[in-house]
Amino acid sequence: MSILLPGAAVALLTLVAVVLLASPTRVGDEHNAALLAARRHEDHTALASLLGVVAAVVLLVTGTSGPLLHLDPPGLLGALSLTAGAVIFLAIHYVGQYTWPRPVGHIRQASLRRRSIRQLAGRRAVLLLATAAVLTCALAIFGLTADHSGRAVPHLITSEAAAQGSLGGASGPYPGWPYALPLLGAFAVVLLATFLVLRLVARRPAVAGTRDADDHALRLTSARRVLGGAQLFLGGTGTAVLLLATVSLNSAGWWLAALITGPLGLVIGLGSVLLAATAVPPTATSPTGTTPDRADAAR
Repeated sequence: MSILLPGAAVALLTLVAVVLLASPTRVGDEHNAALLAARRHEDHTALASLLGVVAAVVLLVTGTSGPLLHLDPPGLLGALSLTAGAVIFLAIHYVGQYTWPRPVGHIRQASLRRRSIRQLAGRRAVLLLATAAVLTCALAIFGLTADHSGRAVPHLITSEAAAQGSLGGASGPYPGWPYALPLLGAFAVVLLATFLVLRLVARRPAVAGTRDADDHALRLTSARRVLGGAQLFLGGTGTAVLLLATVSLNSAGWWLAALITGPLGLVIGLGSVLLAATAVPPTATSPTGTTPDRADAAR
């Protein structure tokens, strides 16, 4: 049940994203054909990337109810479903950036200003890396505290339990090493793919005949959507893992640990949904051609 909650949140946010992305983008100068074509290309790429959400939901359902693919340990397919969706999401964005419209004609006018990933990514990249770091530490702790099977956490033996004759046992499912190691590998793949897409966003050709601010706003829109999607998938996976661990820890008598993992999972989940939702709308430029400064670039 805990893994279905992040999946439902991802699906709901997807519906909102479809509505917003399907609406015409009206930002800045609407009379530049090249700029309008670039905006349509960006919106179509974002819409196509939602196939990653579809794939994640299919894998989630397949992995939690009668899986067609039998992976060991049980439930691993469902645990990896959101990160698999993230890879598809990022792969589509990579293709979209690689096929970005290039200046054409004998005389090509476009901004030559150099961009960097740091300029475009801003605070969103910091939050994504912080989320990955927290989840990495949590998975390492879960792996170290699991029992010999790696799928359960040993019961806390108290004096009261010993007096009642309870001297052992374990509660599961629990994300020990059989789950933690594949998840850590999947996190690394998602972060690497995110970096590769952002590098393309920074290096892609400028839109011909547009103001520098409009081209910069388009890059910010692309970077925000890429980071927002990666945050949603990564955070959703982390939320599911932390909530699952919370239930087992509480059942095993480790209530203090459960009081940490439960709220932490909710904060990561809600924060990831908020960051993803605010990444969908395009970055606006003012009539004077100004865009958010570097400190707030991908906020």
